[in-house]
This record gives sequence, C-alpha cells and structure tokens, in this order.
Amino acid sequence: MGTSAFEPIPNSIMNLLAARSLLFSGVLIVIAPLASVAAEPPADAQAARRLERPAGLPADGGTYQVHGIVQIGPVFYVSLKGPYAPHGRWCQLHEVFGDQVVDEITAERVVLRNRQTGRQQTLRPIAVAAEAGAEALAGAAGAADSPGRVPFSKAWINSNENPMVHGLQQLPIEIVMEWTKLPKEQKEAVIDYYLKHGWRLLGVETVAGSNSFHWENIYEKERSAAISANRREFEASLSEQQKAAYEAIKHTPMMHVQNGQITPEQEIERKRRGEVSAKFKASLSPEQRAMQDGITDFTKRLGVPDAK
Repeated sequence: MGTSAFEPIPNSIMNLLAARSLLFSGVLIVIAPLASVAAEPPADAQAARRLERPAGLPADGGTYQVHGIVQIGPVFYVSLKGPYAPHGRWCQLHEVFGDQVVDEITAERVVLRNRQTGRQQTLRPIAVAAEAGAEALAGAAGAADSPGRVPFSKAWINSNENPMVHGLQQLPIEIVMEWTKLPKEQKEAVIDYYLKHGWRLLGVETVAGSNSFHWENIYEKERSAAISANRREFEASLSEQQKAAYEAIKHTPMMHVQNGQITPEQEIERKRRGEVSAKFKASLSPEQRAMQDGITDFTKRLGVPDAK
C-alpha cells in the first residue's frame, strides 16, 4: 500500500502571490533541475501530439495567442490558444500544432512557422500585448480581441476569450510529477498562472508518488447566479400555456432502467415524452429558443467589457 498525503495550499502562499509571483508581463518562468528532460521531444512523440487542421480553416491556420511561457530545466513550454486548441494547450519546441510548428520559445516570445508556406509569426504573451497600448495593438499578433476586456480581469476570465473559461488546461506532466520537489516560489508561480485564468488550487494529494490536483473556480457563485438569472428570464417570457407545459416537463420523474434495457412500456413512455418536449419546443418563438439554449451561458452576463 502506498502512502497518501494531501498538501493544502496555505493562506500564506495565496497572500504572497501578488508580491512574490514569478509571472512577469504575462510570462511564467519555472525552473527545476530535471536533467532527464530532453530539449527536443523525439519524432514519435511529436507525431503523437499532431492535430489535423479543422475543416474550413485557411492555410495559415487563423489567430493564435500566447498565455504563458514555462521553463522546466532546459525545456520551455508555451501555453497556446488557437484554431487547433481553442481551450488552450501546452506545447514544446519543435512540436507540431496543426499546420504550424513551434520554431522558437524564449522567456519573452514564441515563433510559429507554417509548415506549408514557411511563413513565421512572432507571438508575445497577451498581457504584454495589452500593456503595449492601443497603437501597438493594431495588427499585433497575440493581442486581445477586445481592448476593453483586460486579460486576467473578472470580465475576461468569464468570457470566451479565456481558454479556461469552462475547464482547466492540463498541466505539463513534468510539473505534475515534480510538484512535491518544486521550491515554494515556483509553486506560487504555477498557482498564480492558473488563478489568473479563474482557477484556485485547493490542494495536492500525493499517493505513492502520484500527484492529484484539486481546483475550484473563483467565480462559481457568480456563474451559478448568472445561470439562475438566465433561467428566470426565460421562464418569464413564457405564456401561461407554455409555462404549464414547461413545469410538467421539468417535474417528470426519471425512468429507472435495469441492466441497460428499457421495457416496452418504458419505450412507449419515452416516445410520449419526446413528443411533449418537441411540441413545447415548437411553441417557442426564435427569441425564446435562443433564451432557452443560452440558459447555461454565464458569459453574456459576466463576460462584459470592464468599465473604464
């Protein structure tokens, strides 16, 4: 039996994030002495990470953003958001990213090269681009799409510009494996990076040398309130007849299926419920359908541009 330990994140670390973080101008630097890490992944590892270009994308692949740069030993990792990874993904030097390849990673910038055309583009972290001013933002690769929505602000975190708006970007495996050995300052930097994207680390559980990370979203209460407000707004738009049908559908009990098989009677009931639901959906106006489809979308209430 292996040993198990849960390492909570003390308040002292959370309080020191702003003052002692290693995140400068949107660039996260983490240095750990891992002699076993190679500077370039083997060809078969690169091929395993290759992603095909989604249908309909232009040859140059579209717009990319750099959200962080991490160094572990001799290896740099870049957190990229783009057409091939709208939710963000960590990449290494020489890694294939759709029709792009990571040509260069330094602490300040990343160079991507189109594998078909050879065209290169230089990207800098989004926080650096935002701080450069409106003139520098014009045509600058990696700039935020909305100048009024500041990277890492509450509005940005709760907008679709944040690649982690709905879920976490998986940590590089080297950080996961070496977490317990990282110095306090390096842990703070990693925690701060994810906190800037809306996720707070509650603690790390270690079982037989394997680390499990436990996170929470810092705006979970606000998001739940926004979803509830969306639902109330939709329900208020319903007529009395629609409201009665909606309430009947909401309070329909679940069918209990045994061994993965439904009975003939349950099949009849399933079809009846489907017809009732389809009839209710057909009674909705286009505006009401949009409201119903957007009930779980908290971004339209929370992800608005910050007030100047």
